[in-house]
Amino acid sequence: DNPLRFQGQYFDPESGLHYNRHRYYNPDVGRYLTPDPVKLAGGINAYQYVPNPTGWVDPLGLSVCPGGDGCKPSHNAESPTKHTKADNGEPTLPAHASKQETIVRVRHYTSRAGSKGIEKTGVILAQDNNRVYLEPAKSKVLSPRDAQEKYQIDKSKGRDYIETDVHKSQLELVKNPRYSTMELTIKGNLTLNNPTFTRRK
Repeated sequence: DNPLRFQGQYFDPESGLHYNRHRYYNPDVGRYLTPDPVKLAGGINAYQYVPNPTGWVDPLGLSVCPGGDGCKPSHNAESPTKHTKADNGEPTLPAHASKQETIVRVRHYTSRAGSKGIEKTGVILAQDNNRVYLEPAKSKVLSPRDAQEKYQIDKSKGRDYIETDVHKSQLELVKNPRYSTMELTIKGNLTLNNPTFTRRK
């Protein structure tokens, strides 16, 4: 079995890695185990062998160069650190990610047929005034009769209810034009997120 691999690499049967004099190369993932000791002079990806192994070589595992005469040292070679930048100042903390939007659990009363249709489609369709009417899920669950009285809906529409998560920014408190009370709503259809369906007798 021939132990020679890419130029400058020697196969180590004990570890299964390729030895490059200065560091080990893992052929299974196509990367060195340690970053290039010459830092950015070896290229942007400090763990790669070369950008293109069909035309480039890295005989020492320290820098890449095109094959052929491109690897010969030149007398007026540029310093490898000439174009690199390093901030020697104090390290800074990473910037905070954008503030995570608050999720609110809400409840929507509906009929048995409505509950089954919503479960099938995963969407509560907007009805009156292109809105879906809701209440906070942390509030007490209303009986079908209480839901009918409070929200002026048919008794059958208070029979079942669905709870789902929504972004707080979607919620609007609007006056219901049918009976002039303020209600929690979402404009347009509501796609369910982490829903639970409750079907009462």
